Amino acid sequence: MRYLNNFKIGTRLGSGFLILIVAGLLIAGAGMLTLRDIAFKMHTLSNGDMRTVAQLTEVKDMVNGIAIHVRNIALLTEDKLVQDEKSKLLEERATIAGLNKKIQASITGGSGARLLAAAAAAQQVYDQAVDKAIALSQSGGTIEAATFLSKELQPAQATYFNALDALIDGQTKLMQEAANEVDHSAVRASTVMLGVAIVATVIGVIVSLVVTRSIVHPMGRAIAAAQQIKLGNLSREIALGGSDETGQLLSAMHDMQYELRELVQKVRQNAENVASASAEIASGNADMSVRAENQASALEEISASIADMDVA
Repeated sequence: MRYLNNFKIGTRLGSGFLILIVAGLLIAGAGMLTLRDIAFKMHTLSNGDMRTVAQLTEVKDMVNGIAIHVRNIALLTEDKLVQDEKSKLLEERATIAGLNKKIQASITGGSGARLLAAAAAAQQVYDQAVDKAIALSQSGGTIEAATFLSKELQPAQATYFNALDALIDGQTKLMQEAANEVDHSAVRASTVMLGVAIVATVIGVIVSLVVTRSIVHPMGRAIAAAQQIKLGNLSREIALGGSDETGQLLSAMHDMQYELRELVQKVRQNAENVASASAEIASGNADMSVRAENQASALEEISASIADMDVA
């Protein structure tokens, strides 16, 4: 506390406000960092796992479309219609290839990579079955093609779908984990910001009390000293301390008290000297009065003696 009295009041107040500002910035910084982390996780969730699930669902739809095209190729007899179905099938295969590249780029490790490898193997078997079914249909083996569709192609498609479903389930689990992590991050952010706010509040209260006491206590001593001087009590010593404005005020009042005490002592001494001189003057006047009476008495005796001489 006394150490603070070596600083100007303005410096102390400015330091207190600076501490509060820094505390506010810490709260804002903690909030920004946490919100940035949440935003990153939300970005990963929306642009990563959710997009991958959507792409896998689109792949399943495309596989269903390919199955329909294969069936149509097996049933149709007109070459133009068959070629249209084959063109549509090839387009969907190209679309699936593009989607697979995006999915492979987003799934890079862990259980997702293993599930992705299983799906790729199932897709290869399914694609081979599709090619064989088309070849049987174009060679005129309609019955063989129908048999192949039911016994070979449909099980391969089911296996491929199971692999895709497992991959979708894995990505959905990752999405749920990411969502839970976002929730936990939000809770942590609230806790951290609340904790920082409490610490900042406590620090602000302590700084306010310390700065206030460092100003109020010396001012209280100055007021008490001024009241004692007003009552004429110049013997009470004024405690000095600090080099701030209140310290300078107490020092000035201390010097003023000393000068007033010296002045009172001088006035008292002069008054005593005047009283002593007055007493001496009064004593001298009394002696002169006695002498005058004695002289008057002597003159009367002389006058009486002269009168007696004249009568004789």
